[in-house]
Amino acid sequence: MLLFSISTLLAATVLQAVSAPTHEPPIFPFQFQYLFTATINFTAPAIPPVPLPGGYTLSVQVIYGTIDGPAGSGEIYGGTAYPKYFNNQTVEHPHIIAYGKLDGAADEGYFQVHEDGVATNVTHSTRIYVTVSGERFKYVNDGFVLANTIISEDGLSLMARCYLVTDAVPRV
Repeated sequence: MLLFSISTLLAATVLQAVSAPTHEPPIFPFQFQYLFTATINFTAPAIPPVPLPGGYTLSVQVIYGTIDGPAGSGEIYGGTAYPKYFNNQTVEHPHIIAYGKLDGAADEGYFQVHEDGVATNVTHSTRIYVTVSGERFKYVNDGFVLANTIISEDGLSLMARCYLVTDAVPRV
């Protein structure tokens, strides 16, 4: 009888421990700080698509663009884009490299951006690697920047909303 009571008590304790939450639900560890929206215009492809296994790649020039937001406003002077389109409607490595200058002091604000990630042929949620001259942009250079990009219907322009990802919870 004692064995039955102990095993019943143990089973009830285990059941209670399993069914009761043992800690708070996890907190999303990141916050997003809006930096800027970039609008980029492209030329039509100068060469035909280059076949790849399972798809093709295009090469187009960045001809002009603008950046506007809390991190600064300025112009995109040029660059290149060479996304790889695949038959399953994904865009692997939607590479875009662009350069330009943010408004402000003459010796700072020059930038280069490089987009990389996986996307569809309509929208991208990708990482943006940003390098900007000037000490006031150090937080952008050292940060992790994500973008949500929408491509125009004709494929000759895009709009990218860019966010700096920061820790929501202090590191211990």
